[in-house]
Amino acid sequence: RLLEALGFNETREAARAGLAAFGERVVGTLGDYLADTGVDLELRQQLPYVLADIRTQEAVNALFRARDRSDVRLSYRILKASNRIRASGAAVQFPRALVTEDIGYDVRGHLWALVHYRACPIGDRFGAERLLCIALNERMDQALNRIFRRLALLYPPSEILAAYRGVTSDSPKLLGNALEYLENALAPEHRALVLPLVERRGEEAMLAMAAARYGYRYVSYEDSLREMLQGDDPWLRTCALYVVGARKERSMMGQVESNLSVLDGRVREAARWAQVALAGA
Repeated sequence: RLLEALGFNETREAARAGLAAFGERVVGTLGDYLADTGVDLELRQQLPYVLADIRTQEAVNALFRARDRSDVRLSYRILKASNRIRASGAAVQFPRALVTEDIGYDVRGHLWALVHYRACPIGDRFGAERLLCIALNERMDQALNRIFRRLALLYPPSEILAAYRGVTSDSPKLLGNALEYLENALAPEHRALVLPLVERRGEEAMLAMAAARYGYRYVSYEDSLREMLQGDDPWLRTCALYVVGARKERSMMGQVESNLSVLDGRVREAARWAQVALAGA
């Protein structure tokens, strides 16, 4: 009954409080629901809040059982719930290997977005291409934010926050202090992942790293659009479909039609619009 009540706005807060009051007795069930991709996504998106309220080691373990990254919102809520537990001072430990794996995933995401952002045509102020450029730039910023949130699960959160503010600052002094801290504080496996992203060695060095580490290379704008149309990011898919329809890229009709049956409603709607735009081209 309480799990069902999480799905309705008028009962959500009461259901969340009621589930949290059960404490350890419901953590296993919550973890099962969270990790089960067959459970309604809107319900799964509410479960990290409950686990963050319970704040035990078993709650942490339940959060890290969910390894499906197909929904950006759910993944971010799991991370924020982990940060809340960490900030609460609860006597818990986060799984170092899984956190490191997640940092690596976000580093890959940052570099992938950079490669495709580099040659993204700006377009006019309100055009489809400008929207896609903004979305790719946001994905880079969000990936960097997640990387530091994950570091805060393993290192002192206040120090990691100060370092994040330093590497995103325009102040050379704050940047220098942040880089010095990261150089000294991070373990070798984390230092190797994170420092190249924040040292500001130039875009060419970043692109070379993306190619050397992950094989990410810019080929053409059309190839970038195809990658996004087949990727696992619904918002980038939506923006790419908007660009394809606006540019009348009829060669991509197959990729557009493959998006007509995906789960995300925004993607389906954009695919229908692009299909009509290409049919009339």
